[in-house]
Amino acid sequence: MRKLRARFASDIVAVLLLSILCGAFFWRIITPFASDRGYFPSGDFVDQFYVFEVFEARQLLVGHLPLWNPYAFGGHPFLADIQSAIFYPPSLITIFASAPWRFPIYALELEAIFHIFLGGLFTYLFVMRLLKQRFAALVAALTFAYGGYLTSYPVQQLAILEVNVWLPLILWLLSIAWQRWQERGEKRHFIWAGLALGISLLAGHPQSSMYVFYVCILYWSFETYRGGGRLWPKVGLFCLFLLTGLAVAAVQLAPGLEYMLLSTRAQGSYQEMAGGFPLHDLLQVFLPGILSQWSPLYVGILPLLLASLAVYLVRDRRVVFWAVLALLALLLSLGGNTFLYTSFYVLVPGFGIFRGQEKAAYVFSFAMAILAGYGTRALFRSIPRPTRKRLRAFS
Repeated sequence: MRKLRARFASDIVAVLLLSILCGAFFWRIITPFASDRGYFPSGDFVDQFYVFEVFEARQLLVGHLPLWNPYAFGGHPFLADIQSAIFYPPSLITIFASAPWRFPIYALELEAIFHIFLGGLFTYLFVMRLLKQRFAALVAALTFAYGGYLTSYPVQQLAILEVNVWLPLILWLLSIAWQRWQERGEKRHFIWAGLALGISLLAGHPQSSMYVFYVCILYWSFETYRGGGRLWPKVGLFCLFLLTGLAVAAVQLAPGLEYMLLSTRAQGSYQEMAGGFPLHDLLQVFLPGILSQWSPLYVGILPLLLASLAVYLVRDRRVVFWAVLALLALLLSLGGNTFLYTSFYVLVPGFGIFRGQEKAAYVFSFAMAILAGYGTRALFRSIPRPTRKRLRAFS
């Protein structure tokens, strides 16, 4: 019992540290002093997502479900536009919590900042479960949350950010679900994982949801292979997880799918869909900001070194899995500039209907954060024993 309390206390300290660092990173947004306050840059955050949420807020607060927006063009099927994210729970909380102040843009900025914090927190939980080493989990959490990807254009494209941050929580819950099923035969934890998937789907960015789905299925396939045993019961449990997620999000997915099939992008050609990072953008893995305003491929020099250390030193199939996933995602982010995207365009469902393949940098960023955690643990184990004992009080 005493050990459990000590571990819980250490986890609370880690969460507090993550929240303090989030506040420090965004201090100019959250500061109460108007003279110091900064703002999110103009762009889609203001012109699309804030406008969407203002319309939604006004409709909901007078008791109307915002089915149709008469103020855009000649009218706009608001609910069917999946990026409106009408049923996304954190968005609804933001709307009703800020209602007394008529939903200022500051409320939406706080929602985005909170999701960066969630990205770090969920990554911490997942890596802590993988590695059982608190410092390594913190390094992974900070790498994913404050690396070049989540802090670049996903902050502008709010739907991307809000889908992306749920992946580590989904994987954490799936990991717990597999263990509880193997040890006790319990299945309800797959429903909890499916609920997290459903919330992610409701955030409203289908391309990012596609990446979440494929990472989940690859992770499940890998763990199924590692665990051995009968395959079909595990397939059934994964289907339970998936169907739960689809059922939770069906109220948004059903009209959204019909709307997307009627859009001009549904008939896009290979040339339109194959766009990605130019090859010279690979330099931004090491040198951020030299070619463009955003550097989504940058994870940080230290995390990059730690990830390389993990690949070189750690003899673990899970390291191989995350390294291969990072490499595949990096190649996919280059779109038609390499051979790989063409194969995915032809063979893998989903890759032929979404443009902007640079968004695969999301998976690269997440996989590199996991590898940085493994590298940190390997480095920690090489520290002399007396120093390690002093650090172990926290980790």
